[in-house]
Amino acid sequence: PTAVRPDAHLVAAVQNGIAIVLHVRAGGAVGNRQVHLRLARAVARLPALVIHPVRALAHDQARVVRAMAVKSGGGVAGQEHGVAFEALPRTIGAVRHGNADARLGSAVSAFVRERLRHGGVEQVVLAAGDKDRRGEHTVGIPRAFVADGHGLGCLGPREAIGAGRVPDGCKIAARVVRRLRVPHVIRLANLDDGARVASRYARLVGNRIAVGKAVKAGKGVGVCHAGVLSAKKRIQTWLEGPFDDETKNEIKKLLKENSKELVNAFSDTLTFGTGGIRAKMGIGTNRLNKYTIAIATQALSNYILSQKSKDPSVLIGFDNRQNSKLFAFEASKVLAANKIKVYLLKELRPTPIVSFGCRFKNCISAIMITASHNPKEYNGYKVYWKDGGQVLPPHDTGIIAEYNKIDSIEKVKLLDTIEHPLIEFILEETDKAYTKNLFSLELFKNKIENPNLKIVYSNFHGTGITLTPKCLNELGFKDIFIVKEQEAIDPNFTNAPKPNPEEKESLELGIRYLKEKNADIFIATDPDADRVGAVINHENTPYILTGNELSCIMLNYLCKKKSLYSKTAAIKTIVTTELFTRISEHYDIHSIDVLTGFKYIAEKIHEFEVDNSFEFIFGAEESLGYLIHTFARDKDAISASLLIAKIALDAKKENKTLIDLLYDLYQTHGIYREKQASIAFEPTLENFEKMKKLMQRLKENPPKTIANETVAFIDDYKTSETLDLQTQTKTILELPSSDVLRFWLADNSKIVIRPSGTEPKVKIYVGVQELNITDLKNDIKKCDMHLDVLIDAIELEMKS
Repeated sequence: PTAVRPDAHLVAAVQNGIAIVLHVRAGGAVGNRQVHLRLARAVARLPALVIHPVRALAHDQARVVRAMAVKSGGGVAGQEHGVAFEALPRTIGAVRHGNADARLGSAVSAFVRERLRHGGVEQVVLAAGDKDRRGEHTVGIPRAFVADGHGLGCLGPREAIGAGRVPDGCKIAARVVRRLRVPHVIRLANLDDGARVASRYARLVGNRIAVGKAVKAGKGVGVCHAGVLSAKKRIQTWLEGPFDDETKNEIKKLLKENSKELVNAFSDTLTFGTGGIRAKMGIGTNRLNKYTIAIATQALSNYILSQKSKDPSVLIGFDNRQNSKLFAFEASKVLAANKIKVYLLKELRPTPIVSFGCRFKNCISAIMITASHNPKEYNGYKVYWKDGGQVLPPHDTGIIAEYNKIDSIEKVKLLDTIEHPLIEFILEETDKAYTKNLFSLELFKNKIENPNLKIVYSNFHGTGITLTPKCLNELGFKDIFIVKEQEAIDPNFTNAPKPNPEEKESLELGIRYLKEKNADIFIATDPDADRVGAVINHENTPYILTGNELSCIMLNYLCKKKSLYSKTAAIKTIVTTELFTRISEHYDIHSIDVLTGFKYIAEKIHEFEVDNSFEFIFGAEESLGYLIHTFARDKDAISASLLIAKIALDAKKENKTLIDLLYDLYQTHGIYREKQASIAFEPTLENFEKMKKLMQRLKENPPKTIANETVAFIDDYKTSETLDLQTQTKTILELPSSDVLRFWLADNSKIVIRPSGTEPKVKIYVGVQELNITDLKNDIKKCDMHLDVLIDAIELEMKS
């Protein structure tokens, strides 16, 4: 008579809501295996699961919990008192029930505090008594689940799901939710008082959540949905709040002419991610503008001040994009208003100069206003820490926590003017210091005399023009032809609408120059000059080098030219070519893999310095990002351009091109070819959920074969485990958790699949190899054909 039937609304809530607290009563559905298997299949797709049984028979309860936990990939502990497990390597899980509270309470609390103290925690799952406030320890953790003794829970900072029956429990969770700024709550409550509890909950969080009515889901159970905070209310706040007249007039104009766009602009608040923010510009809480920039900078200021550093300072730079200078000035005024010293680059400069400047000026942090190679409608807010690398735990999560606390523009401190003693404009000294460090490198110490190399260069309307041609000239190169149509600083990227050196369309103008000038090489840097591409005139035909090919040519050159030690190390991302590893092994140096993102390469360099473990020689990622030194800690297209030109010159002296050098590497180590593809989605919340489900399906039901090739191993970076499909044994992956899958095939091909961190697309990286070469050019074509077959097969698998 008191059976719970989770196969209807509860299953739907699980599928849509990420996590669930389940109450199981004795009898009825507790013994229904089919019901629980259906729920288990639903929860198996989720990144976290909490099962909190109530008053079930110990025998039935243990069986149900085991069945569900096994299906969801978790381990069971606690038997009849509940379940506790780590669903992810850096997930805390703890459940308590009934009389077990007294015995487990202090141990659980100590465990959580210890994990939080050491940092690196990505997710916290807690179940606490109705008078227990340990849930507040989770504030600042990007994904936190808190449940009180009555089943009320919240998952933050963007979504929440929970169940509750009594006001006391709601009050505790409401306090946590308010601090996490949760805009979306799904409530599971007893039908009798579900609506009452949900209404009280909404009032406690400041009436920011609209409450729907309870929906029946089996006898004794109800579901009450709380809607997303309406865009209408955010719009009204901006119309009535301390926002300038231009902003208010634009809102009124959109209300009349394009209400859909206005709703999108206010549909959510910008998410401050682990590296900062990247979004479209415009008015609204979901766009980058001077107000959202100010909020982000106030959060950074709050975190910096919490570090208690003596006389903290921040360096700020900006690129050529629309509003970049305005945003840099706005950030400067917020920092100075918080009594933090600001070094503001008075003109646009490349991203590596900001990374270098952060270290050079001994700043605690740095900000670069850029959206790199994104379309003109975008801009970004990139944050660095004092080592010059992008922020990492615990600093990124600390800044995010501060960002999530700011729910009103009134909480932002802001100067009226940029003229202030704490704001110092700089430029020449950082340029000189950077170039001094650059030309102190052994590679570039000696100026090249009479270099016989013709170079075409494009900056894609961006910052590279400020330093790259000058540095090439200073090294000795004289025949440098600038692509005039793309030279002017232009926020609209008029002649480079896709300002990405990976895009053939953007390279076409430079390739035309390459042919007309009969030049040897065309070098192109993206708008913030952190990435660089190259096109080679090989046998009178332009050859566009990929990031993988360039990285191997550069690594091989550095290994030949530099003094190598037993502890020399090169670093690449997991999606970069395996030829990089083979070259490292050939020269008896260490090749270290890191997750996608140059911040992880910077993190390794910092680790090398701290523990004196390795000497850094080179870092690369397949998307044209390279670092050949340590005085900056982000990819550097300026220094990489010089190295590429120098390698091309040395090759020409031997009547070779970079393509010949690449073929030499193939002859020595085998042919390694790579290709990338993407499955794109429209940028909607529904499609982001589809991306998550797609990744989850691949993990739950991985293909046994791909294009008739047997899958030998699967690296799941979310669980940090490698699965041997033949023996079904698992080994540990020594990398942080990330939503990435890597398939190793029996023929040594690899396929890496990951959702993009900045765009609504799933990226596919495929690499193949051929070690037995009979006819080089023909074997290269065969490898390329094999790449296409594998990409077609995995795309079909993902879309099916």
